[in-house]
Amino acid sequence: MQTEGGQTIAVELYATGFSNTVGLSAAIAISDPTAIAAVSGEKKQGYSFPADPIKWSSGASEIEFNEGTLAVSAEAGSNLKLVGVVQITLAQGFSAFELTLTSLRFDYADGTSQIAEPNLVMTVVNLGRLPKLFSADFNLDSGNQNSRSRFVNPGVKFPVQLFASGVKTLTSYEIRAQIDTDEIDAASIEFVPRRQFVVSVPGADGGIGDGGTDASRISADIQSSADESLTDSRSIQAGSGESVTVELYATGFSNTVGLTATLTLDNPSAVSTISGEKKQGYSFPASPVSWTGGSELTFNEGTLATFTEEGSDLKLIGILTFTMATSEPLNIAFAALNFDFADGNSESATSDVILAVNGTGGDPSGGGSATTGDESRASIDVQDVGDDVLTSGKNLEVAGGETVLLELFATGFSNTVGLTAVLGLDNPGAVTEVSGEKKQGYSFPANPIKWNSGDATIEFNEGTLAVPNRNGLRLETHRYCVGHARSGLFYA
Repeated sequence: MQTEGGQTIAVELYATGFSNTVGLSAAIAISDPTAIAAVSGEKKQGYSFPADPIKWSSGASEIEFNEGTLAVSAEAGSNLKLVGVVQITLAQGFSAFELTLTSLRFDYADGTSQIAEPNLVMTVVNLGRLPKLFSADFNLDSGNQNSRSRFVNPGVKFPVQLFASGVKTLTSYEIRAQIDTDEIDAASIEFVPRRQFVVSVPGADGGIGDGGTDASRISADIQSSADESLTDSRSIQAGSGESVTVELYATGFSNTVGLTATLTLDNPSAVSTISGEKKQGYSFPASPVSWTGGSELTFNEGTLATFTEEGSDLKLIGILTFTMATSEPLNIAFAALNFDFADGNSESATSDVILAVNGTGGDPSGGGSATTGDESRASIDVQDVGDDVLTSGKNLEVAGGETVLLELFATGFSNTVGLTAVLGLDNPGAVTEVSGEKKQGYSFPANPIKWNSGDATIEFNEGTLAVPNRNGLRLETHRYCVGHARSGLFYA
């Protein structure tokens, strides 16, 4: 509960099974005795003594609540009943503490006793006295994971979560951020406030305390080919048709019957296939990778014959091989590893490891094509009404059912007989229809769009037998009908 110094709170004690008792004794542990100024008690079941049911001295870490009688009572029913109330007056300077009902002893008239140990924990917080803490992370999951770094593609918005605690009676706030204006478009920064503050206690789950990542339990690196040695390699260059290897490391897997690793991909359309190789003698599944083309994949290992791990150093538990479908950038996050033990228990370790695959701009097949990340060669903007002019517009807010235009610009297409633009959708379900309009006199195809509902990629095609001869950036146009009021990202 939330309260302030100087206030009195009531802890109500409930029990059953006290017929024929001559005494009850409840023990309550205090995590911070200095938070308490005074304690008193009130009996509730007709016990006649002691006159003062409370045993507590200032500074003591335990309160004992007592009731006694010579005339034993008969309890009706087995539901929990109020047996006593402990009144606690709080010290002026307290910030937060816990009360734990550790035990309740029943003393019966026949000389026997029974003890219940509920170990119920109650937290008392004075928000006005909590330290004023501020934090931020890149992970949008509930709570603060202390994610302090990530990779993003140019032109893509990325979120930053902000956290504060100890801000009771707050009526306004100002956030100042120092940014590199050469790398970040300050005019496009948006702030979305929470509708209500979330109360947090320092060190509690979801608060400002340390996140749940454990680099000593799991880790990963990325290589052109597996070297079975954990390194600091977190990024690599690879293009369409090339493969990269992700090595997964862990410790603490003695007596496990299974491991399940979860990885997430920010651009799954950049990947054509994923395969996996087990490394710790697990006997099944035969194919340890589960991936259907989405943004999440799992790597599984299982065994019926458990083994004992030697040492606590990180060991190679599996290898994932990614074959690239495009030369687009890809970020692979090692999100979590679940340990399933032979005794039925499970443990989970999370990770903040992000592995980056940077597009090379080349074609390893030697087909003579070329791709670049140079916006002087190709660019894009998004408009609600086409203006045939390249602008800096990369974001647009629209409602479901509305149509937006994605304008494609390029140069250097003299003597071409065809252009093919590939776009990726992070949320294909947001689109109901796609159509295209050619702009540079290309004569075919009649319908330049290749897209089926639900596809994560769109291809825009133009072809001609009479090669054009143009200079400067010229316009081509895509039209998109947004079917649901949900945001989407387009990767050109």
